[in-house]
Order: sequence, then C-alpha cells, then structure tokens
Amino acid sequence: MKKPRQTESVRGNNDSPNVSHKTHINNIPLSVINELKNEMQGISFGSVSLIISFRDTLPAFRIEKTKSIMITGR
Repeated sequence: MKKPRQTESVRGNNDSPNVSHKTHINNIPLSVINELKNEMQGISFGSVSLIISFRDTLPAFRIEKTKSIMITGR
C-alpha cells in the first residue's frame, strides 16, 4: 500500500487498489464503534486503539486498550 501524499485523502477514491471493495462494506460496523466507545470510558491516561486487518479481503476488528499508571510522591 502506497503512503498517501500530504494532499491525498486517506479514505475515499485514493484507497489502495490491493483491497477489494467488492467483497465487504467499507464502513466499520456500529457494534464495533460502540465497543470502542465502551472501552474508552474511564480512561484518563492511556489509549484505546482499533486495529483493522484483512484476510481474504474480509475485515477483522481488534480493540487494544492500554492504561498507563503514574505514581506520584514517595
């Protein structure tokens, strides 16, 4: 997949031709978005990531959550 130029959109007509758009819908399912929102609740310092991978042109979704802990004072 080529890296988009500064002026190119990451989504839309400039999508990589390596991914077949005929076999799946280009939208992230609402259930995945809702699960991502649920995982974001209560995070004050950390991250929640949505990873989308493709196998046989079909998307698979994975959510990773990292909570960071800061200890202050001794």
